[in-house]
Amino acid sequence: MSKHFRAAAALCAALCAASAAAQDGAAAAAAAGAERISIPGGTCAIQQWPREALRYEIQGNARIGYRVTPAGDVNEARVTKSSGWALLDAASVASAKTCRFTPEKAATMQDREIPVEFAWTLDDDDVHPSLVPGSCMPSSAISGFQPFDHRPTNATGVKVRFLVDGNGQPHGIKLEGDPDAALADQVVRHLETCRFAFDPASAGMHTDTMTGRVLMR
Repeated sequence: MSKHFRAAAALCAALCAASAAAQDGAAAAAAAGAERISIPGGTCAIQQWPREALRYEIQGNARIGYRVTPAGDVNEARVTKSSGWALLDAASVASAKTCRFTPEKAATMQDREIPVEFAWTLDDDDVHPSLVPGSCMPSSAISGFQPFDHRPTNATGVKVRFLVDGNGQPHGIKLEGDPDAALADQVVRHLETCRFAFDPASAGMHTDTMTGRVLMR
């Protein structure tokens, strides 16, 4: 077996194992990481993690403002501070709408918006694959990829999350912030030319998930 083939096989084995570990970890988090928000005078259902959010291992805190009817139901809920991920924001709004209050408590909450924060957190000790230097195809519009840069999508860059397959290639690429179709296509095509690998010196559980920002020129 050639040295090159052995290296490729080792990369595939590491990333395939990381994929299986990530899925197992997501299932465990879904079972063990759910929380029930505690609100005085009210009860709320256990937070339901979106399966896609677990698969991509995204996390963050979302602040929600909600209003209560005289009967004690939540009839309005909106994001007042984003978690940084649309999936988690939507799940936070849905969770807030499960809250119910006694009529006595609801009477004290009329005509005002009540804040509540939802924390979506996972074990963050996993080792993520790193970008192989020089592996991305040069682009006149894109200057590079910055891992774990979670600033919102704007004119300077596009926030992304993706998975890495056994060959080190990104797939399942998701863009945050709804960039226009032409830009989105450009970002996805660029990322698909990049390759990722684990640092041989890294210790810990490997995962095949990545987040970051594609930087525009």
